[in-house]
Amino acid sequence: MRHRHAAFSSHLVGLALALSSPRAWAQQVSSTLPPYTQRPLTVPAGQLIGRASFGLAASEAPAAFGTTRLVGAGLHFEGQVGLVRSLELSGGFGLRIGSDSATLAADRYGRVDRDEVYQVGNRLVGNPYLRLRWGVFEPSERPVHVGVEATVVTPLASNTVWSVMAGVPVLVVLPAAHLRVETGVFWQFMFSSSAQVRNVLNVPVRVMFQLGPRVALGLVSGVYAANVGAADVSEARVPLGAQAAFRATPNTDVLVQWLYPVMAPYGADAGGVGVTIAGRMR
Repeated sequence: MRHRHAAFSSHLVGLALALSSPRAWAQQVSSTLPPYTQRPLTVPAGQLIGRASFGLAASEAPAAFGTTRLVGAGLHFEGQVGLVRSLELSGGFGLRIGSDSATLAADRYGRVDRDEVYQVGNRLVGNPYLRLRWGVFEPSERPVHVGVEATVVTPLASNTVWSVMAGVPVLVVLPAAHLRVETGVFWQFMFSSSAQVRNVLNVPVRVMFQLGPRVALGLVSGVYAANVGAADVSEARVPLGAQAAFRATPNTDVLVQWLYPVMAPYGADAGGVGVTIAGRMR
């Protein structure tokens, strides 16, 4: 017992020293979690990461006399766990605060780095999802990483149906340039021929630059379309936003996102901001 107390005290002293100077703090960061732009495609085996997010959305909609403005807030929670090497399991769900939040699905804006999931509904609870990702090509010494993943979305919200998504995530990491690019191809299929939105094809693009051991900044965009392959296919839509990542502690990142989900072709009639706290729990 005395040995445990001594070991615990030594860890506290080490943490205090790490936080006392920027250089020591940066060394502590690099020895626990890599800089944001050097995160791997999958969570390392045995590692558990929890995410808690807050999203705030606003939109202007046509009304009988001019326009009406909707504003709502939502929460999103997710967990990621590394099962074995290059294989991770994650799952999450959203909560909406008020009717405007449900209409706008405000928790979506808090899903930083999780823009690929659709069919979450427009009610109090955002449909839960479960995702399995395998890093097929995940070499630590190479800049390009490729994986495959499968996601299931459960229809807890009313007027929603079961849906599945298959994806090929692609990660490009260039440490010398302090650059990270996340992209890929994702296809989500809704099990209903009468659903208004189905067969969503999405190609996201997230570009992040590491400005130091504690800060990364970047842009969010891409292209997506609904009802692909059907007569009522939607025109391609382009989101636009910005992201920032801050290392709060050696094991915690704070992610901030500003996003217009349909900058083209509709413009900035709806948008929102989100904040995610992502911490390594094990």
